[in-house]
Amino acid sequence: MKYAGHEVNPLNNDAWSKAIGDLVINFGAVEFMTHLWAHRLGGYAAVRAIQGKLFLPRQKAVLALLEQSPLEAPTKAEARDAWETAGRLAKFRNQIAHGPIVLAWKNRDAGGPPDVIATLDFKNMTLGAQNNVPFATIDSVRAKVEEVFKAAERLSALVPVGLPPPDAGLMQDTSDNKGS
Repeated sequence: MKYAGHEVNPLNNDAWSKAIGDLVINFGAVEFMTHLWAHRLGGYAAVRAIQGKLFLPRQKAVLALLEQSPLEAPTKAEARDAWETAGRLAKFRNQIAHGPIVLAWKNRDAGGPPDVIATLDFKNMTLGAQNNVPFATIDSVRAKVEEVFKAAERLSALVPVGLPPPDAGLMQDTSDNKGS
């Protein structure tokens, strides 16, 4: 197997750049859902509590708020499933966005567009040992982009409505110009 090595801008990587960029951009919508759900389920106090945290701790906080909510059991189950899907997709996104990734030629000689990327996980690798390095094809990354898009759509469709925010009083108009 031949690797692109440490090249900063190897030739023929435009398709990879687009697929990886689409993955990161689309996951931004899932990231936003943590804040929206936290607000709907726990108000501004819940949003403040998750500020500055990474996705998985925010997801865990939303799941805890979901369990405490007055939503019906089937609604909770569907939302829980949607958030678990988002968590699984976050792990894939994190490997790509935060790991080192190496463009590689696995199924052909080096040259031309790389056919896979290797996602190196130095936190869990054993130095000096044969490690099983995960690979992703361009088609598998594109498929994950579609999964992320669908997960964001699903979370958006499931956003709780009709629940009074716990801190609704903070939103009241206290000005003297009511109705003008």
